[in-house]
Amino acid sequence: MSTASSQDEIISALRQAGIRPAVSYSVPGLVSIHHQAGPGDCYLLWGGGTTLTVAAAAGDTGIRVVSTAGLQAGQQLIIGTGASRETVTIASVPSPAPGSGPNVLLTAALRNAHAGPTSSGTFFGGLAGAGVSGVVSSRITIAGAGQPYWLDAWTGAAVPLPVYTAGPGTISFDLTLLPGAAAIIAVGGAPPGGAASHAISSTGGQVTYSRTGQLVHQAAAAGTYTVGLSTGPARKITVASVPAALSLGDGWNLTLDSWGPDDTANPTISAKTTVSFSGITLGTWASLPASSSQLTALGVSSMSQVAGTGSYSRQFSLPSGWTPDNGAYLQLAHGQDMVVAVSVNGHALPTIDQFSDQLDLGGYLTPGPNTITVRIDTTLNNRITGKTAQLYGLTGAQLTPYQQTVLG
Repeated sequence: MSTASSQDEIISALRQAGIRPAVSYSVPGLVSIHHQAGPGDCYLLWGGGTTLTVAAAAGDTGIRVVSTAGLQAGQQLIIGTGASRETVTIASVPSPAPGSGPNVLLTAALRNAHAGPTSSGTFFGGLAGAGVSGVVSSRITIAGAGQPYWLDAWTGAAVPLPVYTAGPGTISFDLTLLPGAAAIIAVGGAPPGGAASHAISSTGGQVTYSRTGQLVHQAAAAGTYTVGLSTGPARKITVASVPAALSLGDGWNLTLDSWGPDDTANPTISAKTTVSFSGITLGTWASLPASSSQLTALGVSSMSQVAGTGSYSRQFSLPSGWTPDNGAYLQLAHGQDMVVAVSVNGHALPTIDQFSDQLDLGGYLTPGPNTITVRIDTTLNNRITGKTAQLYGLTGAQLTPYQQTVLG
């Protein structure tokens, strides 16, 4: 038996005894759960965070959160969700923590207001304040031997990790998680036919598996990239040029299905009213150029009182030289609602990441004209009398092309 006077000494003693943590736990904001079943290991890695203990107003240069554990100067935090979401940088974390007032100071003033916890005496009493969390971006080491897989909780697919290194009983890889996002990683035996070819390093761009299962490198900018491979020599990739990013901020057609009370029959029954807008610039529904007849049909005095479903569509053109080796990422921005469906040239995309709102359109795009449709759904908050209006609507869209190279 030995004694230790600090946590560092305890960890050192455990390591000397051959005991290792199942997952690197020194990454700020990363929460991990490890489950061992039979010959394999399964990990839930979650980008955790904290919440505001008091409301923060636009212009504030500090916030008070439930816990400052792992927070440090220079770290970026994301506060709130939807249209009020913003990224801030920590100037300092006072120590010792003040008894009241901000316990995290910011380098710049907040642009938006953020809610604190609700009072226990209200209808929605006991709800936590706005979420505060950082982007987890670090090298992660987990225990296990064999083939590591990313388990897609949206589709149920098990996809081999495209980039990792294997050590004695460990797997190491780079992990990036947006606030609240999670990754499920399983380590087990090799699939039939042997372990999948994978990369062990990359100097830039993104290494992933294509929809046909090929290991590929995607570069969104011209340059030279080197990818180390698990089998064979490293690959040097030179990308001469990539088509410029394309802003899709205007020229949209919108069909809006508004849900509200049926005042002509029974106000306790919902009625759907459809209105359409052509050639609009993306923005919140409150800014839509509704006519007086449309407002009358909707039964509202302002578009800020509308809730329901919005179906957006737009055409855009790609260069004649666009080839199957070209792809593009679609980045969407929207309000306090949810993107529930996206299709390109009639092909419905199988999954939509609700944390990043970024989609890979590779394989769906063609040279010349293309058509994209986006559908968002809202809550009925804005149709409830006395409720503070939420911001609904598709507010931004950008297409970022990339050049794809097959690695193996």
